[in-house]
Amino acid sequence: AEEGVGRLSRILDQLLMLARVEGRVAFEDGECSAVADVAELALRDTGADAACFELPRAWPEVELALPRELAVTALRNLVDNALRHGGEGKRVTLQAELAPAGGELTFRVRDRGPGVDEQALEQMSRRFWRASKRQGSGLGLAIVVAIAERFAGRLEFVRPEGDGLEARLTFPVRTGS
Repeated sequence: AEEGVGRLSRILDQLLMLARVEGRVAFEDGECSAVADVAELALRDTGADAACFELPRAWPEVELALPRELAVTALRNLVDNALRHGGEGKRVTLQAELAPAGGELTFRVRDRGPGVDEQALEQMSRRFWRASKRQGSGLGLAIVVAIAERFAGRLEFVRPEGDGLEARLTFPVRTGS
């Protein structure tokens, strides 16, 4: 019963977040969205051991043009997904690349799991859709898409050479600050 209540509570939290992002609620939390801070908080929120990740030596020194709370939520959902579906004991790679023109930054989250077929690739960000019977509500990626769209960003999935799946989350960066 406790496990069921906990699961329902997490689903309710996700539905409320989705409604807030898609609604007209203002989110400014007053916190700087520095890339290094967003990555650190997102990884911490997963609860996974640091050994589960391959990280860059340094993060681009820019600030994202969205509230830190939402940037962390979006990145954490992608990392959670990679940990869940990326193969037992396999590391998740997280990178961040600033566009050559400097106007946007892309987080790249890659797992080393079995990947997905073309049909699943097209369905992944739909609400309540899940690739497997494993735990999850099917809302995490829908929340990422909603956050990205609200702040002029985007989410793409790529099947890289070899194994796994790579999610690319792009956000605009603040300019002139």
